[in-house]
Amino acid sequence: MALDSLVNTVAFHETVDHLGEMDEPAAAVFGSICDAVGPAATDALRRHLEAEALTPGRQRAADAIRGYGARAVGRLAPLVASPHWFVRRNAAELLGEIGVAEAVPLLQGLLRGEDARVTQAAVRALSNVQDPSAARSVHTVLRAATGDLRRAVVTALVAERDPRVVPLLGRILDESDALGADHSIVLETLGAVGVLGGDQAVAAVDRVMRTTRWFARSRVRAVKTASLDTLRQIGTTAATDAMLRAEANGDRLLRRLARTAGPAR
Repeated sequence: MALDSLVNTVAFHETVDHLGEMDEPAAAVFGSICDAVGPAATDALRRHLEAEALTPGRQRAADAIRGYGARAVGRLAPLVASPHWFVRRNAAELLGEIGVAEAVPLLQGLLRGEDARVTQAAVRALSNVQDPSAARSVHTVLRAATGDLRRAVVTALVAERDPRVVPLLGRILDESDALGADHSIVLETLGAVGVLGGDQAVAAVDRVMRTTRWFARSRVRAVKTASLDTLRQIGTTAATDAMLRAEANGDRLLRRLARTAGPAR
């Protein structure tokens, strides 16, 4: 409690104000003080996250707050509510670096905005959270979004070619109705998986590829064709094996499409 009260003192706030001007030894000493104070120090440190540029003060404040992990997440809520796009972006980036499930509700709120820069930062942050709730948040916004916003989300998923995004895409495929309301989302997600590559989503692509339904022939063909294209783009042994299995034991349409578009042997 005594350390928590230190955050509210004039001396602590004045020291935080000069965080960016400190030399490295002084910054290290103050960092140790922040570690001792704990996550309550976030209430003072977060003012540096209101800078658009990556200043020394913002970097040092972010480093200290990141060290608090999940305990700091709730204290970043005022930044998420800021009227300034770059403050919301900074909050999204830091929440993604913290990377805990507790950050998902705040990041989900950022997905609902109209600024593509904030949306993309929030999507990238969610891809760093290894929890099913993160994938569900991205899936929810993809379902609701159209036009520029949806393109911004998909672009954010593939922009940095980060393989950590692939498991999130796999979960989106698993939780989507490929032949129903989520048809376009599935096609876009398959395209993103093909761009990123890697084996982590091969099983999900395989499951989607085998989806079938009467009276949805055009969608069935589109999904199977896109799935095979994705596996061919991935090009690994696991992806090639999935294509060969499709040719050997898929439904009639899948076998025919796989023979036509199958991998080189």
